[in-house]
Amino acid sequence: MENELFQKIPSLQVIICRQCKHGVRPAEVERHLKRKHQFKHQSAHQLAQAVQQWEDIEQDSAAIQIPPVVDNPLPILPCEPSGLLCQRQDPPCHYVASSMDTMRKHWRQVHQWSQQTRRGRVGQRERTQGAAELRRSFTTVAWQQIFPSGPGSHYIHIRFPEGHPPPPLPPADQAQRAVDAIITAWDQARTAQEQQAVIQADRITDANPWLRRTGWARYLEGVHPQDLLRLVEAPPRSPGSH
Repeated sequence: MENELFQKIPSLQVIICRQCKHGVRPAEVERHLKRKHQFKHQSAHQLAQAVQQWEDIEQDSAAIQIPPVVDNPLPILPCEPSGLLCQRQDPPCHYVASSMDTMRKHWRQVHQWSQQTRRGRVGQRERTQGAAELRRSFTTVAWQQIFPSGPGSHYIHIRFPEGHPPPPLPPADQAQRAVDAIITAWDQARTAQEQQAVIQADRITDANPWLRRTGWARYLEGVHPQDLLRLVEAPPRSPGSH
């Protein structure tokens, strides 16, 4: 189940929540599942323990290192095409902003530079020079963000070729079948574990409401049909079960 909720990026040793489309630190998985996705304590705890056994993942939050730039877009994360990359230093500064106001603040605080150097009326020549200096001070780039806040939440410059086409979306009916498969697998696992009666369609609880309500279909793009088949297999019977 944890593989359907999170995807790991071994090159950066981080995991991404498929639904929220941002990184989750391993130490925060249990809290994330309970607060953001309304998982019960036992289920969230079990999934967090499973994630802690994953290889190629940095379990120490303080040791996670997020680079300022990567060559290709990272999976799951949205890729924004209109970021601003600071060019005020040589070699250029790696700071990426999502708006000109934020970039101007960065220039003032980090580089002690402002396009308008003095108050009052500015002549045509000075305006032209200021505009030219402004154009040299940034360039437009694509960016992604892994963590929404805290260490490692900076915007990452993505250096993919200009005009790189986005991956095609799967057909809506195929994605919806994947959602139904996950829900079915979850129902079966919970029933076998807790020996509960079969849950009626109009009284589904636990993980299923958020799966349907949030439209998981769009988070399962690229899932191979063979991978979906194993989700609907009946879980192994425990000793003594009937």
